[in-house]
Amino acid sequence: MTWKLDGTIIAQCAFGSCDTLGALTTGDIFTYDESRGEFFLDIGITRADAGNVYQCDDGSNHDQIIVSVTIGSVSVEGGEFINGKTTKLICTISPYRGGMTWKMNGTIIAQCAFGSCNTLGALPTGDIFTHDESRGVFNLDIGITEADNGTTYECGDGSIQVQTIVNVIADRSKPKVIFVTCEEGGWNIRVDMSTLRLIYPNVIASDIYLGENNCHGTESMDVLRFNYGYRDCLTQEMIRNSHHVFSNQLLYPEYDPIHPYIIKDFKLAVDLKCYAAPNGTITGHSIDNSNNNNGTHQQVSGGSHFSVNMLFYSDPNFQHKLRYPLSVTVGENVYVKVFTNASDWDIRMHVHTCYTLPNIYAADNFKYYLIRNGCEVDSNTHISSQSFHETRFVFKGFQYANNRGDLLVSCDAKFCGTHDNSPECLQVCNPNGI
Repeated sequence: MTWKLDGTIIAQCAFGSCDTLGALTTGDIFTYDESRGEFFLDIGITRADAGNVYQCDDGSNHDQIIVSVTIGSVSVEGGEFINGKTTKLICTISPYRGGMTWKMNGTIIAQCAFGSCNTLGALPTGDIFTHDESRGVFNLDIGITEADNGTTYECGDGSIQVQTIVNVIADRSKPKVIFVTCEEGGWNIRVDMSTLRLIYPNVIASDIYLGENNCHGTESMDVLRFNYGYRDCLTQEMIRNSHHVFSNQLLYPEYDPIHPYIIKDFKLAVDLKCYAAPNGTITGHSIDNSNNNNGTHQQVSGGSHFSVNMLFYSDPNFQHKLRYPLSVTVGENVYVKVFTNASDWDIRMHVHTCYTLPNIYAADNFKYYLIRNGCEVDSNTHISSQSFHETRFVFKGFQYANNRGDLLVSCDAKFCGTHDNSPECLQVCNPNGI
C-alpha cells in the first residue's frame, strides 16, 4: 500500500516491510498494523495544510481526503480594553460548520447551533451579541469597567478554541472632571465646575443631578458635591465577578423647548460605579457617555375588524428586534414596523397617529406625538416607507423627565378601500387635520 500527499508517496508497505519516504512532513508519524490492514498518519495541521489531498492506495483501490482547516481568531477592535468604553470582540471561524459558543470565564454566554443563535442569562446586562453566520463572524460588544480586569473570553466551535484576556487601561482622552470616592456609607462625588465650564460654558449647577432630578449637589468654591447613600437616587446594585457593583448616573439634561417633560439629549451623562470586593475594599470610577455633539403594554388600534401589529428594531434593515416596552438610550435610533396580517388586498392601512407615554397611567397631556395625521411632527421622526399593509418609520430615543423606565409607543391606524381617496384614507401628510 501507499500513502500519498498531493500525489507524492510519503509512506508505503511492500513485501512485508513498511517505511516512510523523505516527502513525509517533519513531525508527522506513520503507524500500521498489517495483520488488520490498518495504516495511520498522525499529521500536525496548520493553515498551510488547507486543500492538501491525502490518498491511501493499494494499487487496485484508493480513497482520499482533502484537508479543510478550521481557522479561528479573536481580535479586539481598537486593540485595547479602555475603562468606560464599549469594546467589540470579533470572533472569526472559517470554515463555519453551523455551531459555535462564546464563553466568559468558562461559562457559555452566547451560542449558535442548527441555524439559530441566542444569548444565555450569563451574558452581562448591556453587552450585545451579533452574528453573521454566512461569514462565520460572531461579535460581542462589551462595556468595560475595572471589574472586568482579568476576565477571559473564549470563542470556538468545538474543534478550535481561541481566547483573549481583558487588560483594562485608563481612558486618557478626556479631561478629568468627575471624581468619585466610594465610601462605606455611600457616594462621595465631586465635580470640577471650573473645568466643566470650559466644556459647557452655560452649565448651571442646579441642573445637574444624580439619578433622579431631586438629587442635586451643593456647590462651593467651584466644586459641586454629591453625598448620597447607596440606596438613594435610583442607585442600582448587582453582582459581577464576585464584586457588589453600585451604579448610577450624573446627568445634565437638555429638554425639548416645547415639551419640557421630554429629555431629547444629555449635555452630560456620566456613568458612576462603585465596586465592593469580597475583602471589603471599595473602589470607584466614572464613565463619560455625554453627547459631545451638543411599562406594561404595546398599543396599536385599527378600524374595522383587521388586526394591527407593531415591532421595534435597532437597525435600519429591521433584523435585530428590541424588547417591548422599549428601554432605549437617549439619541439611539429606534426603527418601527407597523403592519397588518390581513390577506385582503382590497383594503389599505393608513397609520395616521403615533405617540409615546411614560406609562399606561399617564395623562393625555404627557402624550408626545411622533406622527400626527400622517405628518412627521417630531423633528427626529421620519417615515421611511408605506405600502398597503405596512408602514415603517424611525425615531430617536428620548426620555421622560422623572422616568428612567420604559417608553410606551402607541399607533392609531385606519383601514379604507384601496380606491377610497378621501383625505383621511390617503397615505400622505394631512396638516389641516392637526
